[in-house]
Amino acid sequence: MPESDTTTTQEAPLPQEQQTLMSLARLILNPDGKDPRIDQYITSTFSYILGALYKMTTSSDREATAKEIADDLNRRFESWVAEREKKEKDAQAAAPASTEPEASKDQPKIEEVD
Repeated sequence: MPESDTTTTQEAPLPQEQQTLMSLARLILNPDGKDPRIDQYITSTFSYILGALYKMTTSSDREATAKEIADDLNRRFESWVAEREKKEKDAQAAAPASTEPEASKDQPKIEEVD
């Protein structure tokens, strides 16, 4: 029994299959279509994945291409984490430091009148 060829190329999904997958993701993640950010996220994610699949199917050096894709994903993730941390830090710096105890913040202030 001959060994199977593990280097056979598989093509990216056909456009109709891509649309079906994207529609399914939208149906699951944004069933009412109320959040356009979700649709944008799905579109950009699928675009990235399809680009990576295309690179892998057309590459003559799959290991180098896989490393390039992994490095790109790592860089994007690290950038996202740094951006989130910066936003959190900026939000904390912008929030006024209060010396009042938490319980007194919810109570109405009563002023004395002469």
